[in-house]
Amino acid sequence: METTEQITSEKILQQSYASKQKGLVRPTQTIQDLDELRSYQLRKRKEFEQQLNKNRLNFGQWLRYAKWEAQENHDFERARSIYERALDVNIQHIPFWVHYIQFELVHKAINHARNLLDRATTTLPRVNKLWFLYVQTEETLKNYSMVRKIFDRWLSWHPDNSAWDAYINFEIRYNEVENARNIFIKYVRHAPGPQTWLKWVEFEMDQANNIGNIRYVFELAADKLISSHQPVTDIISKWTNWEVSLQEYERARAIYQLLIQEESQIKLLKQERTAVYNSFTEFEKVYGDKSTIESSVVVKRKL
Repeated sequence: METTEQITSEKILQQSYASKQKGLVRPTQTIQDLDELRSYQLRKRKEFEQQLNKNRLNFGQWLRYAKWEAQENHDFERARSIYERALDVNIQHIPFWVHYIQFELVHKAINHARNLLDRATTTLPRVNKLWFLYVQTEETLKNYSMVRKIFDRWLSWHPDNSAWDAYINFEIRYNEVENARNIFIKYVRHAPGPQTWLKWVEFEMDQANNIGNIRYVFELAADKLISSHQPVTDIISKWTNWEVSLQEYERARAIYQLLIQEESQIKLLKQERTAVYNSFTEFEKVYGDKSTIESSVVVKRKL
């Protein structure tokens, strides 16, 4: 007499979990000869093309198609053709440009990558990511003169401050102090705000540590910021603290007095003048004598 096995819900769940743990197993396909290979390639290409005909803007599908040609068939010319067709669909699609360039770099097609980077930055000159990729590529190849040419091209488009900072950091990495200083001269014309001047001051302090150069940049910064009616308190605070660090107390005092004296030709905004007065009072409390402290307090009360 045959016994029938009872199937419980618990057993069904256990079997389902076990099959899930095994995962899907793709059927292996073995290609026996050249005809079968060509047939397989033709079928795959047809599938890709059908998918693209349904949606030309599916850039993930374009990428899969190009990668398949490069990785499975080692047909780099076909892969390039696919990338170019995708760019014809939307030449402003930045991620696709990046993938295309990285494809050339991975396969060590350096000249192809260079041509692409030049095309990309010419086509989309406002896209920082493409310029960064261009300069990083040439710097990795130690083609430093080319890096400078690319930066100069990039800066001609008046990009944001990140481009200027990158150029200066590039020169600093290779101890080209004078080159970096020349870039700062142009940088403060492009972005003449207090933060740019402070970057230049920090550079002079860190890289050159030449007292004359540092003082010159401070003086130039104060003149330019005051004449253009921009905030000057950060620069003045940095300047006077630096003079104090050199024990140049009289110089620091002279800077404050030049800004706050009643007959001064220097015109500060009301809140700026108040901030300078407060800083001067604190300075005199630490470094002044009885008469200078009283003088600073009187000036502050007048305000």
